[in-house]
Amino acid sequence: MPSETRRSIEELVARYELEPELRDIYVEGQYDKDIFSVCLGGVGNFPEVIYDIGTVSVPAELLLEYELTSGNKQRLIVLAKKLAALDPECLYRCIVDRDLDHWLQGLEEVPRLRWTDHTSVELYFFTKEIIAHILITATRSKIKDIDLYLSSAVYVLKLMYAMRLVDKELRWELEWIEPTKQLSEKAGAVQLDSVIYVRNLLSKNKKSKDIGEFNAALARWMETLNGDPRSYIRGHDLVFLLAWTVKEFNGVKEFQSEVAMERAFVLVANKAPDLLGLVR
Repeated sequence: MPSETRRSIEELVARYELEPELRDIYVEGQYDKDIFSVCLGGVGNFPEVIYDIGTVSVPAELLLEYELTSGNKQRLIVLAKKLAALDPECLYRCIVDRDLDHWLQGLEEVPRLRWTDHTSVELYFFTKEIIAHILITATRSKIKDIDLYLSSAVYVLKLMYAMRLVDKELRWELEWIEPTKQLSEKAGAVQLDSVIYVRNLLSKNKKSKDIGEFNAALARWMETLNGDPRSYIRGHDLVFLLAWTVKEFNGVKEFQSEVAMERAFVLVANKAPDLLGLVR
């Protein structure tokens, strides 16, 4: 973070002991910072100050102390834990994605640590109105039946999420491959050849002999995952599938990348008012 000073946790403890009224918000990265800035009304239009966790120095030994792996989310959780003993009246917030946690080990309660209501920030944009606005209006993708498209997309994204749960549950730490070649469009619906994808995935990871175990766990998770689809769709998978959709459904070429799709979410962040509940 060349333009921002990396502060130590000790400095932040002193900061909030002296000024508990500060409404600082800590998020996982610059992308989340951009999302919340737009959601709050644009730079300079709100009292909160949003910080990327990269502006805080979180030593590796602290991650080991809490038995956490490296990563922005883990560093943010460590920060929240180290500040947890501060006065309950403190107004700073740390915001992290649920990811897979709510289906596996549960969500740890830490003062002023807020978990997203859905798996990640991206899923606040997974509504018919917003997706149709991006895919049909903005990118001019040739989608004739948005309801059919969305229902098929949910099933595909659920499959991809369930596979991640299987990997976590079995502790295989698979090296993932993109399912581009196994994705297709048929009569306006998205389809994933999961049989071929799983076979290729396990082959790449030298786990072909364990395909029966993987598929059994996958079937079990597919039955388990119910309720709001936003609780079982990964943010990255959603962005990936939307970018693929723009290409497959002959949308505007410039929106056929994941980076472009992420910036589209930033532009419509004010259309997802539920995000405000995380910071206010």
